[in-house]
Amino acid sequence: MIFQTILVKSTCTAPLHDHHHLRFIRKIEYCAAYHLRRAIILPAQAIALVREPMPWQELPLVGLASLEVTDEVENGVRIYTSKLTATLCKPFLHPKRPSAFRLTDVQGKLYLLGTAQIPYPLISQTVSNEDNAHSQTSSVITIQHKTENSLINIKA
Repeated sequence: MIFQTILVKSTCTAPLHDHHHLRFIRKIEYCAAYHLRRAIILPAQAIALVREPMPWQELPLVGLASLEVTDEVENGVRIYTSKLTATLCKPFLHPKRPSAFRLTDVQGKLYLLGTAQIPYPLISQTVSNEDNAHSQTSSVITIQHKTENSLINIKA
């Protein structure tokens, strides 16, 4: 088995005021967060080393998803909130264990949402069933991650 080391670094250099970033995501993959337990994360530098291969599973995305990253200061601590909203062609059968997500934007850049440590991303889902028996079921998922570290950019 071949392992590839991937350098992971924060993409946001935060000014001393709230800021807002919006990215369009073309691919969403997930795996159990514990698979990232061997990642080496250096919070001060916002860098992590992640071992590949990982058991990523792709979600059936309809169109593009949006990833919104904001930050604010709470009790003197900068908190980053990443919110991913996506429409899937079928409901997401979320595993019982916490998950981490690998996101690919429209420019091919990779992002990591969540790690093996708390806090884990929170997932909510709205499922729509059409009245017509021939219609497909779809769902809208929202994945939110609040942490003291910014969104992590995966460099190959």
